[in-house]
Amino acid sequence: MKKSFKPKISKLFIFAVTFFTIVMALMFHAYSVKKIPLFLLFGVVFLIVDALYLFPNIFYTRYTFEEQYLVIREWPFKFTRVFYEDVVGFDDADKTDKVKNAAMSFSTVSIGYYDDDDVKRYIEVSPADYEMFLLVLSSRVKNFSDAEKLRVERIARAKDEKHKRRQKYLERIDADVHNSTYRYLKASISCCNGGVERCHLVSHEQDGAVIQELFTRDGIGTQIVKQSAEQVSQATINDIPSLMDLIRPLEQEGI
Repeated sequence: MKKSFKPKISKLFIFAVTFFTIVMALMFHAYSVKKIPLFLLFGVVFLIVDALYLFPNIFYTRYTFEEQYLVIREWPFKFTRVFYEDVVGFDDADKTDKVKNAAMSFSTVSIGYYDDDDVKRYIEVSPADYEMFLLVLSSRVKNFSDAEKLRVERIARAKDEKHKRRQKYLERIDADVHNSTYRYLKASISCCNGGVERCHLVSHEQDGAVIQELFTRDGIGTQIVKQSAEQVSQATINDIPSLMDLIRPLEQEGI
């Protein structure tokens, strides 16, 4: 089974690396032509940022499953060992929801664990092979029951299937005939994968489309989200007055 995982590198980070490298090269070229010390200073600064932060983040960061613990190695100089026996249960939820022991979004896993001082902490990782990382993690955690491991496996596979369906749908679109649709859908999916909660595609040809999309129940455009916007939760005692208000008109009509 796979033991070492590379990090998921965002397009924004790749752009930053490319930008810094190009600017650094231009600064050194300008210094060689103009002999202005300021160009050399800026070139050295960009070189230091590239060498000490950007490139190491790409080539140094790794998530490795050892026999008894998960090694999370991140730059600069961040090295964390999370023992499997200290990991507490995690669930499928938004990564900002710290009430859960550990939360998972589409590409980020927030792992909840107890440190050496028995204090609960959270650490977020973004593996490139997200689904496989999740399966390996669940198989290594000893205090997970078989039912929990099966549930995590179902979650991972469901997310993998959703991702594959998105990609297949985009591949079916003829980029020449439906060029704008292809671009907008691809950009929206990329935004959701990057952390945006939801994206709305609204036609510019219809007056008031934005207002209808935002202020009506069904909207008028296309909403793209990582998770279903309509979810059912278990009712609590605080929901009883609202439920009675919903039922009362039906009672009055004799239904």
